[in-house]
Amino acid sequence: SRYSDSGGSDHLYSPPTQRRRRPYVGEQDFHRDYNDLEQGERLYRNFLRDQLHQSNLSPPRGDSLFSADSLEHDLASLAERFSRSEGREQVRERAEAVDLSTLNSENFNSLLTELFHDGGITQERLLVLFFFCSDLTIRACREGLTSLCRKITLWTLAFVRGTVTASVRIQGGWSRVLRGRMRVEDAAMVLGTTVALLTILYFYYRRSRIWS
Repeated sequence: SRYSDSGGSDHLYSPPTQRRRRPYVGEQDFHRDYNDLEQGERLYRNFLRDQLHQSNLSPPRGDSLFSADSLEHDLASLAERFSRSEGREQVRERAEAVDLSTLNSENFNSLLTELFHDGGITQERLLVLFFFCSDLTIRACREGLTSLCRKITLWTLAFVRGTVTASVRIQGGWSRVLRGRMRVEDAAMVLGTTVALLTILYFYYRRSRIWS
């Protein structure tokens, strides 16, 4: 009989055990790439908000604050050290010299690409990039160029998601880049690297007639 005298079933149904699916290699790469993209945007947005706050300015309308994580603190530590160096003032001066009226997405992207012309990324390059772009944004905001302020932010985020993230991925991810040897402690090296990078920017913009 299918049933026992007690009325119960002799062969109770037991659903098959579901084995946890292991992600395939391509899927792992996809999630890692997506996380790098998301992390890069979050790092710059929060960095920009901090710089705007220090300048007593409000972030662009519609911009939302991303929750901070350990990498945010690593970047903040590097930025704080860089801000005390001579290189920080050099970056600010270069940003002040840009003719904002000639700035557009094409020459802006080409300018930033010059910083990564050899495909490499270092803490110094990342700091120069973030400070330079945030300085331009702050200038636009102070001069009442609200639309340009937002555009510079969008252009920068696009560059971070593209060129920067690709370089970061080659280096092993944001954690590897930000938590590498703290070379910004070497003031002479930081200044030398910053001047070299800004010289690249200067000569590119001179050719493009964008420096005022």
